[in-house]
Amino acid sequence: MELDSVDAIAKRRILCKVQSIVNNPSHPLYSVFAEQKSSFSQRLITFRCSTERHRRSFLPTAIKIYNSSLSVFHTHI
Repeated sequence: MELDSVDAIAKRRILCKVQSIVNNPSHPLYSVFAEQKSSFSQRLITFRCSTERHRRSFLPTAIKIYNSSLSVFHTHI
């Protein structure tokens, strides 16, 4: 039995966290994610990041992982 890589585990946990935030209107970050929703699709609009530190923070990374999970899901249907 082969173990998942640390990167795969981190992505899975971030995706679970984003899904719990998006599905919980009482979560403090719910409004941030709600404002980032695209009016044309299920994707979230990414933030404009001017620094590498901001680009690697939770919100931009979480949105990137969330959007990539949607495209993987749609290609398998």
